[in-house]
Amino acid sequence: MKQRILTATAIILIFSILAACSGPEEKKVAFYNKGKALYEKGDYVKAALEFKNAIQIDLKYADAYYMLGMVALMRHDYRGASGASQKPLNCHQTTWMPRSSWADFFLAEARLMRQWKRLNWS
Repeated sequence: MKQRILTATAIILIFSILAACSGPEEKKVAFYNKGKALYEKGDYVKAALEFKNAIQIDLKYADAYYMLGMVALMRHDYRGASGASQKPLNCHQTTWMPRSSWADFFLAEARLMRQWKRLNWS
């Protein structure tokens, strides 16, 4: 009985030490990777939450903003996609996103604006 308690305590101690060793960089990448996997499965709500968790750790994480914008596009939230697409401009990361994806964001925003004007919502 005493040995089981000691073993359980040792296991808990080891896991808590390992969890404490992972820094913010590893955590944000873990959230991002989990979000990307959920995005690829089509679970956009959970993917958005994971990308937001990554952004909370690093406010200048351009990849997470990009994927958050892609989730918004897939959910037909053009305003959210436009907002998410503007954030990485301030992140000063130049290698994260191809220009064609920027075009997708701005085309979606233009389509939304055209629809609003057509419905006289402007």
